[in-house]
Amino acid sequence: ILRFRIECGKGTYIRSFARDLGSFLGCGAHVSSLQRSRVGRLSLEDAAPGDVLYASSRVEVESWIRPISDLLRHFVTFQVLSGLEERLANGGAFSLRELSRICWGNIARHSPVVVESSRHVTLGRIVYEGIPRFEPETIIVKASEVV
Repeated sequence: ILRFRIECGKGTYIRSFARDLGSFLGCGAHVSSLQRSRVGRLSLEDAAPGDVLYASSRVEVESWIRPISDLLRHFVTFQVLSGLEERLANGGAFSLRELSRICWGNIARHSPVVVESSRHVTLGRIVYEGIPRFEPETIIVKASEVV
């Protein structure tokens, strides 16, 4: 039995790696256990086990909850301009001129971006057909808006 830890990026197929390693060594190989310990800024070290959550008070559990904006920081982020929040809430598309960029980075084709408003965090994509525009895919209502 061989145990190892791999730090890799998206698109890495660990089971295929094990198969190829076994083929290279001439003995065959398979994965009997696989655990993802980190995705972006989220890690198991920061997670609370389910039994701990169930045994904790509501105040304790709420203290562990991260704001959605903290989880999405690695995305290119825009702010919707004033007066356009309702259109965002209804899933409307926006030209890039209607958005203010607040978190910079390269926008690769088909990579997700985030648009924030005071009430929502919206995941979507920039479409480069004609005038580049943001097309929402998932709208998340911020906790302060949930009654």
